[in-house]
Amino acid sequence: RAEELQIIEANGLKFGFLAATRVIPVSQWNVEFRQPGLFTTYDDTRLVECIEAAKEACDFLTVYVHWGIEREAYPENYQTAIAKNCFTAGADLVIGAHPHVLQGIEFMDSKPVFYSLGNYIFAQTIARTALVKVEVQPDGEATYSLIPAYAQDGQTKVFAGDEAVELFDYMNEISPRVFVDEQGNIYDIE
Repeated sequence: RAEELQIIEANGLKFGFLAATRVIPVSQWNVEFRQPGLFTTYDDTRLVECIEAAKEACDFLTVYVHWGIEREAYPENYQTAIAKNCFTAGADLVIGAHPHVLQGIEFMDSKPVFYSLGNYIFAQTIARTALVKVEVQPDGEATYSLIPAYAQDGQTKVFAGDEAVELFDYMNEISPRVFVDEQGNIYDIE
């Protein structure tokens, strides 16, 4: 079940979701041991196979990957390699987590990878985090925007005004060939 495609139908489209991890504390958590566990992607061969099969069953496929190094603002080479393989296999969007900080955004063949959106809910103060809003048209064309946020006293709140613009400016600094405007809209500038 850990590698099972989840589908949500909305507005006449089927949205598929797959999730995997490249960060596990002990190898026994790997679902390949035929026990409850996590779908790991230290070798992304099986993830690619699942994406290829999933693409047949849905109109828009999002792949979530738990990866990266904690507190690092830039992705590791393996994150970029896995993202490329996900897109080649048919993913429409890749979203990462684990670093606990924002990492950049990159477009690969007009499809975005959000390497890390930071911490949305965590038992601590979070200076900056983000959500991604994805709007998919009936023809499959998608637009993306960031919703800037922070957390204080166990509550996540949306940034407004100058704080939002500062977060967008930061994302522009760490995201080569991407532009985030003052409303959070994301553009591939390649």
